[in-house]
Amino acid sequence: MLDATLAQIPPAYRSDILVTIDGAGASAAVIEQLTRWDTAKQDGRRGRRVEYSIGWPVDEPTWTGIDQLPSTPGPPGWTADGRAEPGEQVVDLTGLLRHSSDGDRLASWPGDLRVILSRTPRGTSEQAALGEDAEWRHGAFATNTVDGQLQWSDARHRTQAHVEDKIEELKAMDAEKLPTADQGKNAA
Repeated sequence: MLDATLAQIPPAYRSDILVTIDGAGASAAVIEQLTRWDTAKQDGRRGRRVEYSIGWPVDEPTWTGIDQLPSTPGPPGWTADGRAEPGEQVVDLTGLLRHSSDGDRLASWPGDLRVILSRTPRGTSEQAALGEDAEWRHGAFATNTVDGQLQWSDARHRTQAHVEDKIEELKAMDAEKLPTADQGKNAA
């Protein structure tokens, strides 16, 4: 599917690509494919620069890094337009996962992969699901972007979630069943 997607992009626009995928579409195979596409590291300006921002599971290995975070507030998150996001914190878990007491939790992943975590305090009346943190809601993503601030990378990744939320909302309203004269509009 990734190869078919790349083939649809006109060649003149294939030199600098950002791929965003939610957690449901993320896998080691996807990240390996995107890493192979990123030829700029070996070919310099003649290569293709591919960055990715892919949903990451907040699972048992990820919790090894989360458990090591201080309870003091970290840097605040940002909205997509650069304003501070009240209460949200954004931290880079990569070092904690690469150098955990159990060894390198990211050993099987590319060396430039970073895991970024955002956490938001739960509301006073918000009940955590069984097994979840009672104080924080967590979300994570993997990226190979090395420059820029964490907050910028987090805001960039969350724009994908807004698109997914809108699609889910439209489906809930049965918008997918509203016929128009244009089949392309129906498919969209």
